[in-house]
Amino acid sequence: DLPLTVGLPESYINDDPLRVQLYRRVASLESEEQVQAFEEELVDRFGKLPAPALNLTYQVRLKLAAIKLGASSITTDGNRFTIRADPMERLAPQLRALQKLFGADALIGRKQVSFLRHGTPEQWKYRLMEVVKKLAAMIDALPPARAPQPRVEFTTDAPLASPARPIAQDDDW
Repeated sequence: DLPLTVGLPESYINDDPLRVQLYRRVASLESEEQVQAFEEELVDRFGKLPAPALNLTYQVRLKLAAIKLGASSITTDGNRFTIRADPMERLAPQLRALQKLFGADALIGRKQVSFLRHGTPEQWKYRLMEVVKKLAAMIDALPPARAPQPRVEFTTDAPLASPARPIAQDDDW
């Protein structure tokens, strides 16, 4: 949902089946190292990466950072980015620090942060990536979340059992 031209242009890779195969590979990248290796391979085989290809690998990197954060979505609405992530709820005690870190244009909610997109595409792409990475780092720095303790309830609706009868002592004892 980012305002970027993304892809492997036909003018860069004119073999359609090969381009489809490369898109499949992009979809399977799972680490920064794999993204770098993919970029290096493209440069070796086809020359300098055009802007849409760089945007494609940027989106993969952003997706990897968002996964680390636990983000459910990164969206744009007009001139504003919104990052939604349930783990952000754990940062509630640090609300003022988040506001200071992300600036006056940031709107910080319980499970989301929103901020203005401004500057060149390179500037806002950098800021978006930094916000996602900083949120993930802040959450990683927190102590592990405690699992909720099961709640045990006792009811008094059942009648109490009668006290046990004493054992009769017979002659064999």
